[in-house]
Amino acid sequence: MLKVIKKYHQRFCLEEAKGLKQKIISVFMLTLPHILTILIFILLFPEKMVGILIVGLILPDFFYFFDGFICPRSFISKSPFLHIRREAKKRIANILTFVVVVVLLFYGEYILVLVGGMHLFLDLLGF
Repeated sequence: MLKVIKKYHQRFCLEEAKGLKQKIISVFMLTLPHILTILIFILLFPEKMVGILIVGLILPDFFYFFDGFICPRSFISKSPFLHIRREAKKRIANILTFVVVVVLLFYGEYILVLVGGMHLFLDLLGF
């Protein structure tokens, strides 16, 4: 299974994507497993939809997602956060998600804990 995930990740690699259209397709395909799990959770628990979107997709991948679209010549590239390697950014985002999941656990938001944990598990698999 890890070989399939590795081939999937190589096929939709952001670094090899040329042009905006290919980058958008690559980002969409790399986030597709996250989007599918979030849609399943939203269908099961529609009253927690906003929390599921924030904890399951937006919070963990915010900087990692936009890093693929930022041009080195843009004004945003002067930020010191953007000079960190992509792997380190993903690790920082996962640590932030883990901290949020632990805080949500103390507040008794078990569905959001499950969504955040599922996102971390998918990242562990390589997505």
